[in-house]
Amino acid sequence: MTNVPTDLLRTLIAVVDLRSFTRAAQLHGVTQPAVSAQIKRLQTLLGGELFDKSSPGVTLTAKGEVVVNYARRLLALNDQLLDMTGRGDAVARLRIGLATDYFEGPALRAIANFQADHAGLALQVSAEPSAALLRDLRRGGL
Repeated sequence: MTNVPTDLLRTLIAVVDLRSFTRAAQLHGVTQPAVSAQIKRLQTLLGGELFDKSSPGVTLTAKGEVVVNYARRLLALNDQLLDMTGRGDAVARLRIGLATDYFEGPALRAIANFQADHAGLALQVSAEPSAALLRDLRRGGL
């Protein structure tokens, strides 16, 4: 078995959190086809579909749900390791939780503008229901 590149996992998380391949591409400063290619590569590495193509929008398969949960944990450990050793790319890290009800154009534009103004800041945006955000906040994840 080969290693799973963290950049592919970060792309997956962006697609899931932003609920859009296009928005994930904008966040990472790449094209939508580049994001699609990364997801396809990840699916090939993991041997299965992560998104349900028969459902509208971005809907995970059962396997996709499991992969996203593991990806979040792996990336958190990866980032903690880099932070602890001082080898992280970013000067600082900001994790924002935004209720899915408010995750639309104006909020996305504000986040994109903030990120553009703070290039040295690693920004992680999570769009979830309020209960999940509150749980993550209590655990120190936001």
